[in-house]
Amino acid sequence: MDFTVLREIAKKHNDKILHPYNIMVETDGFNAVCVFAAHYSGSSVYIPSIRTIFSKCIEEDIKLQKNTKYSDIRGMAKKYGYSDSYIRGIFKNG
Repeated sequence: MDFTVLREIAKKHNDKILHPYNIMVETDGFNAVCVFAAHYSGSSVYIPSIRTIFSKCIEEDIKLQKNTKYSDIRGMAKKYGYSDSYIRGIFKNG
């Protein structure tokens, strides 16, 4: 089916879009759902926690703050929701 036609149908009947894809359409748009479905339709997909999805991004952000005036271990631990020792480990290994 043509995506243009499908988009118009989905707009008219958005309350009938299957859950949780209705949430994806509302927040990320029709195209995001179509791309996701094109890549993963018919397969079992495990979706990790948001924290896991973005963990490498968070670690990179923490590494960028090493040796700056913002490298307060306790404050960073609170900001990112990690333990003090985890932040120290990122600094040590990064």
